[in-house]
Amino acid sequence: MMRILFVATEPSADTMDKHIIESLSAMGHEVGHFNVRSGAGLGRTVDRVTQYILRNVVREPERLNEKRLLRSLSEFQPDLVLVLLGSIVSPKTI
Repeated sequence: MMRILFVATEPSADTMDKHIIESLSAMGHEVGHFNVRSGAGLGRTVDRVTQYILRNVVREPERLNEKRLLRSLSEFQPDLVLVLLGSIVSPKTI
């Protein structure tokens, strides 16, 4: 089977993200997850406010995840990268 790195937000109960991860795993694939909205761990409200500010102030906020994403790709070595909502990864990163 394949090693798949799934790039999306945090999979919470009954979300498309969670169902995709569960479905791919049930099909026998090894699934890694990269959370594009991973915050600084200061609490959900602070992380959400920070993300809102970055989206509205920084020119290409999706590039802020670039180093973390490339590190995850290097560590996980996937056969396939599946991105849910392509606007969360910069074309420059790809």
